Order: sequence, then C-alpha cells, then structure tokens
Amino acid sequence: MSNALVDACAAQVSLALDMIMALRIAEHASQRDLLTGAWNRRGMESRVARLVNHHRSRLHDKEHLILGLVDVDNFKEINDTYGHPTGDRVLRNIVRAISTCVEDGGLIGRLGGDEFIIFCQSKVHWHDFMLQIQNVVGNRANGLYAVSVGGAEWGVDGTTFEACYAKADERLYANKRARKEAAVHR
Repeated sequence: MSNALVDACAAQVSLALDMIMALRIAEHASQRDLLTGAWNRRGMESRVARLVNHHRSRLHDKEHLILGLVDVDNFKEINDTYGHPTGDRVLRNIVRAISTCVEDGGLIGRLGGDEFIIFCQSKVHWHDFMLQIQNVVGNRANGLYAVSVGGAEWGVDGTTFEACYAKADERLYANKRARKEAAVHR
C-alpha cells in the first residue's frame, strides 16, 4: 500500500472519529439546560429507567427513590422587580442549593421556566426530603425568593415517570396553596 493511500485512510478514520465525538457532544448538550447546567426534561426522562434499574437492586428497606418537584414562588415578580439577570442568578442558585441535598447518582433537571425536577435515592421519606430542599433553598435566598415543593416515591405512588410526576405535581400545588394560606394568616 502506498503512503498516500494510508494517509488518506487515516484522514478518513480521523474525520469519522471527530464526527462521532461531535455527535456525542451535541447529544449531551441537547439534554442540558444551558442556563443552569441541570438536565432538561429530555435528559431526565432518558435517564430515569437507568436510575430505577440501578437503584432497584441497591435499595434497602430504609431507602426511597424520590421524584421531587421544586417551583419558585412568584418568579415573575422577581424578574419584573429586579430584572432577568437576577432571575437567572436565582435559577442557578436554586440548582446549586438542590445539589447539596442530592447524593451522587441523583438527577436534577429544569423542566422550564421556574420548575425543577429531582430524581434520587434518599434515606428519608419524600416529604421530609423535599422540605429539606425547601429549607436549604430558603436559607440561601436571603428573603429574595422561596420555593414550593412536592414529591412522590417510586413504587409507592407509581411505577412510571408519568405517574410519579403527576403525584408530585399534585403535592407541589397543595404545598403552594398551604404556603399562600399561611402567609395570609400571618
């Protein structure tokens, strides 16, 4: 084989490898929220089955697989009052706060706007876990913002993403209503 042919083949293999790498990078980027770095809904849903299978064999009686939702209260007012750059900082700060509560292997995603999703293993019940997140976010907010939370336990509240998401969403809005009622009575 001539050197020119070997060089041409090597160039083609190199180009193919570069294209595969670019495709993988683009696929990964298409599953991330650009503002916060959290997974987007597509990225979350593509990882749920893998996480369920991974944890199913490792869950103990005192461990729970939780799907949680976090929604920023009155987020529009933050943007209207302080501007969108402040709103963007709030969203990034919330992801950082949530990440302090989620163990390695857990997933944090931004569903859009001011709503976040968590899918992780926890030693505490979903309610206590989500209240912990609510408190951690609140402690970092310096009174600028607060969040409402809801959650569901995989296997108890449902065995599909959709079922657990629906239950967590129902509980999130119950938490939001209760927090508004408590604020009115203060």
